[in-house]
Amino acid sequence: MKSFVQFIFGMTSLFLSTAAVAQSATGTPTSTRTMPKTVIAMSATPVAMPSPAPAAPAAPLEAKDFKGTVVDELGEPLAGVVVSVVSTKNQFSAATTTTTNSEGEYLLRTTNASPVLQVSYAGYEDIRQQATYAHPITFQLQAIDNYERQLKKKVKAAEKAWHK
Repeated sequence: MKSFVQFIFGMTSLFLSTAAVAQSATGTPTSTRTMPKTVIAMSATPVAMPSPAPAAPAAPLEAKDFKGTVVDELGEPLAGVVVSVVSTKNQFSAATTTTTNSEGEYLLRTTNASPVLQVSYAGYEDIRQQATYAHPITFQLQAIDNYERQLKKKVKAAEKAWHK
């Protein structure tokens, strides 16, 4: 089996080098695809490559704490609200997500100097706001009108689609 693999690698090497020589000699490509001008020699036997020098360790980014509270439209604290840092690609990371405690307070640690926070809670409108370090942010969530009815419609539509 080893000799067959060596044969295939050798034939591939020969083909690539022949095509590259023909292309450079005539100045025209040997097919519609342009062949590479450099030839890579392949070998079935492992070749020891020098290991790259270890990179200097990057300076760790300083993590900062962002805190605040989340309340409803009456000013009552909301427990279990999800507070997340939104990245530039509108994605969330588990490492930068937390939930509020029983008093509606959250504490979020991130290396981002001025993150955009998104607050989400079932039955309430989501809010996004840019946070500033050392300034607690209070989010006041607004209830979605007819949320229970809208949710019931969506559940029925999903069940109907599932059974089809």
